Amino acid sequence: MGLSPLIRPHVHAHPTLDTAIWYLHLRWVAVAGQLLTMLAVAWGLKIQLPNWELLGLIGITAISNVAYAFWLSHLHRGGLEYGERLPTDQVVSSLMLVDILVLSGMLYHSAGLANPFALFYFVNVAVAGAILTPAWAWGIWGATVACVTLLLIHTLPLAELSNVN
Repeated sequence: MGLSPLIRPHVHAHPTLDTAIWYLHLRWVAVAGQLLTMLAVAWGLKIQLPNWELLGLIGITAISNVAYAFWLSHLHRGGLEYGERLPTDQVVSSLMLVDILVLSGMLYHSAGLANPFALFYFVNVAVAGAILTPAWAWGIWGATVACVTLLLIHTLPLAELSNVN
């Protein structure tokens, strides 16, 4: 499983092995970015975050990435070539749903839709539209709309951002 580029030269309307590996790398970049953001906000901006909750959510992505990597490696060792369709769309689609739920949980604990990282919902929907079957992509969109709606109803504010003088 060599490194695949972050910019995909082509896409399919279903996940292939090379697209799935690209998505795995994208998810690792997300884990690293989330951890770096937590450090920058806590140390650089001096904003108190619910660290354990956020680390737990990041851990869900990291642990699922390890399992996902083993599964992809097993498929490749079993003879699946890089451009071939995965035997099931459900694994990648389920991981995208997990990513939506993890993002929603992180936003819930860090100012909700007022958090600029709420824009990452667009990334998830765009990636789903590019590599999943249309039915799954619409399902990811629906889950995203549901999560955004819930965040509009209730979210936990950050004390440092709520103090208005």
